[in-house]
Amino acid sequence: MPLRRDESMGRRWNLPRLAHLRLQSEKRTLLTTLVCGAVVLGLVVPWNQVASVIVRGEAESKSELATAAQWDQASYDRQRNELRDRVRDKDWAQVVERSGQLLQLRTTDGQVWRWLGQAHMALGNPEKAEIAWRQAVTFPHFRLATLYGLSECLALRGDGEAAMDCLEEAIRGGFCEVELIDGNSSFDSLRGEPRFAELMARVPANMVSAARPVHGLITP
Repeated sequence: MPLRRDESMGRRWNLPRLAHLRLQSEKRTLLTTLVCGAVVLGLVVPWNQVASVIVRGEAESKSELATAAQWDQASYDRQRNELRDRVRDKDWAQVVERSGQLLQLRTTDGQVWRWLGQAHMALGNPEKAEIAWRQAVTFPHFRLATLYGLSECLALRGDGEAAMDCLEEAIRGGFCEVELIDGNSSFDSLRGEPRFAELMARVPANMVSAARPVHGLITP
């Protein structure tokens, strides 16, 4: 019997659910092996019953796994869209909570890591923001935006050299949102540094060649 969507479980249909279904599949495989073993030993088991067990077991297993995987993805996508709405609303406490829930299901979503870093920064937790952004920076699509975020939280923590290292890497990669830096008090401790001034002098060249803004800096 195909699985139906159990609303009482709701968003809990995730990796543990798939593991349960795989265990059920293994049980069916064991049953099939036992039936076939009985045939080999000469016990009276009609072949049509053996075939029925094999075919029905495999079909049910594939159907259940496919249904659960589809529901799991649909549930994840819905929760991710809700999280994006919380980011747009700047409901940072909810962003932290919902990001944590999603990252328990899937640690390879760079956008969620980046949102989590944004939320921690907005809530005044640069140490936690750094942890999240160091995960997000490993995803190429969000690298420039995340390097900017990392430089911001490192500057706030008083690690100016590390902050400028991240900023330099972002500028080398094409970062051109100079107004974000100009209006960001997080970088005030660096403004008297010659290296910082030199980095800022390099940004306009990126602005000339940029085809579009760095992904994710302005909008979620």
